[in-house]
Amino acid sequence: MNFESITEESLNLALDIMNSNPTYNMIENGNPVRTIKEVRSELLNSTTNSYLIKKEGRTYWYR
Repeated sequence: MNFESITEESLNLALDIMNSNPTYNMIENGNPVRTIKEVRSELLNSTTNSYLIKKEGRTYWYR
């Protein structure tokens, strides 16, 4: 298992992962789809550390 910091270059991958669960998005923020602006603000900021987890050919995100 590898952890990779989310960067501007990998932000679209994180967006795809986050938008793969519209039910969770509805519960979390009332909208089934997150925008790139929302994801950038949430994952690329000075107060959180956000990672992509790569395991056996699959990628996940973690904050």
